[in-house]
Amino acid sequence: MAGDPLVFRDLALVLLAAVIGGALAWYAGQPLVLGYVLGGGLSWMARAHGLATGPMAGFDADAVTAEFLPGGRERALLVVNLGHPGENPWHPRLPRLDEAEVVRWA
Repeated sequence: MAGDPLVFRDLALVLLAAVIGGALAWYAGQPLVLGYVLGGGLSWMARAHGLATGPMAGFDADAVTAEFLPGGRERALLVVNLGHPGENPWHPRLPRLDEAEVVRWA
C-alpha cells in the first residue's frame, strides 16, 4: 500500500494543501487553522503507512498543555492516538434513525 503511486500522489496533495492552508492561516493570523490542517495531513500520512489514527477534540487542553508543553510557547490543540490497528478493527455502521424520525419538512 505504501509503495502505491496513488498513495504518493495523495500524500503530495495533502502536503500541498497543508502548505497552502498554512500560508493562508499565517497570513490571516489564524494559527488554529494551520494546526487542524497539519493534523489532517498527519492522519492521512499515517494511514498511508498502515497505521490507524484517532484525532480527538474536546479534551482539557489547558491540562495537556501544562503537563506536556510547560515552556509556554506552545499549546495543545489536538490529541491523536496512533498505532497499528488490531485484528478486524472496522465495525459495521451502527443503526441510524430514519429520516422521518428526525426531519420534519415545513
